[in-house]
Amino acid sequence: MNSIPTSRRGFLLSLAACVALPACGDAEPPPSDPCMDVRSLSDPDRATRTTTNYVAESPFKDMKCDTCQFWLRPAEGAPCGGCVIVKGPIHPGGHCTSWAPA
Repeated sequence: MNSIPTSRRGFLLSLAACVALPACGDAEPPPSDPCMDVRSLSDPDRATRTTTNYVAESPFKDMKCDTCQFWLRPAEGAPCGGCVIVKGPIHPGGHCTSWAPA
C-alpha cells in the first residue's frame, strides 16, 4: 500500500499531524490532586505559591487554609477553595506562610 499522500490535501494533513503531534506531548499532565493544578495560572501567580511556601497538606494541626482569614470557600461540591493571597485552587487542609487566624 502506498504511504505517500497522493493529493495536496493528504500531504497537508500529514504535515499538520507531524507538526501537531509532538506539541501534544509537551502539555503538562494534570496532577492527581486537583488543588495542585496550576496549569492555568500565570508565572507570577505560580511564583506566589512558591514564595508563600504553599502546600496542600499543612504540617501544623491548627493552621490549615480553611481556618485562615484569607480562605475563600469552595463552590458547592468542589474539592478546592481559594485564597485572597495565593491564586489558584487551594486545598482546605493546606498551609502557607501567609496563614492568619480567622
